[in-house]
Amino acid sequence: MLSGFIALVSLCAVIFTWIYAKSIQPIVFDKNTDAITMAKVVFCNPTSIPNVRLLIVLGNRFEAISRVPLSKSKYALVMLICGLPFLLGFLIPVSRLFVWSLASCAKVWKSGFWGEIGSSIWVAAMAALLIVAISMLLVFATRISPSRLSRAGAYIAALGYAVPGVVIALGVFAFCKQFGWGFMAGSMALLIYAYSTRFLAVGWGPLQSASTRLCGNLEEASRSLGHSSLSTLWRVNLPILRAPLLAAAMMVFVDCMKELPLTLLLRPFNFETLATRAFSYASEGRIAECAVPSLLIVLLGACSLCFLNRIMERTS
Repeated sequence: MLSGFIALVSLCAVIFTWIYAKSIQPIVFDKNTDAITMAKVVFCNPTSIPNVRLLIVLGNRFEAISRVPLSKSKYALVMLICGLPFLLGFLIPVSRLFVWSLASCAKVWKSGFWGEIGSSIWVAAMAALLIVAISMLLVFATRISPSRLSRAGAYIAALGYAVPGVVIALGVFAFCKQFGWGFMAGSMALLIYAYSTRFLAVGWGPLQSASTRLCGNLEEASRSLGHSSLSTLWRVNLPILRAPLLAAAMMVFVDCMKELPLTLLLRPFNFETLATRAFSYASEGRIAECAVPSLLIVLLGACSLCFLNRIMERTS
């Protein structure tokens, strides 16, 4: 219910911001326009769009929305609607986490805490590298051999994102027991393998769409010039998809950083991440101490997303 309300408020914010911008030329949003493009156009650089007039596409019908002058009270209401998702979803929770962190920082920030930060970054980075490598191979395999079998295999491999982390952890345990690999239980390799099963779709999806959009027929041109498949991958696909590869790695990194169920069930002994440490404090009722690792997860995710935004701006 709450997520639906936030989505509705966000849609209203986009529409109101666009309609009542001071400078508005015709731009059409159709079914192929992604949400990131709309958000960047509306919020990132509104001064570069003179006299924009919103055209909403409903099926095959185009409905134009006229500009309406606003009084000060209505303008304040529009600004409140636009800022409500940011206020409720980010500013108030993060402010509260910051206040709790200041009160409990001395208790939590001890010598072992640096190791937990390093462990979180290391395991998330290793999983991101593995997932991006597997995703790139899947994308390239479906492009050089676009059969039903290869496409079906890629989609099946990406189904793990729809499965809860607890189910994947239990499935990995059962797999190891079935094939006599019980010695791998509680190892870092098993944890990273579970991450790759869980978050493969996060890396595969952006690379698949970027490869379809950017590479085009360049693979066929490279093959016609006498290059092998591996040479085409190294000389054509990887240079073109450098920015999407970094973007996919950043998204996987953020997801692995905050993953809790898989890490709790499959982590090695005496291995703590920021997510497991926050869970330990919360289960003990130490909410103020829980705020420190939680805020660090937010900050690391925010830094990764800022880096991702820079990559997208350079690519566009």
